[in-house]
Amino acid sequence: MTNAKKVTKTLDSKTQAELDKLDTTSAKIRFLLASGMSRGDTARILGKRYQHVRNVELQPLKNA
Repeated sequence: MTNAKKVTKTLDSKTQAELDKLDTTSAKIRFLLASGMSRGDTARILGKRYQHVRNVELQPLKNA
């Protein structure tokens, strides 16, 4: 078994500034996924579980 660590991507300052403007974790997840980030990288950047990111991605938005 290998003990290789996953390298976490970092966000540039523009993306980080846009991310900081968002209020909810779900909005942040949707923003990062829409910008082309993978589920795993999104989970690592936000400190959330992969399953949470996947559930947010697959769940359609409710009409308000």
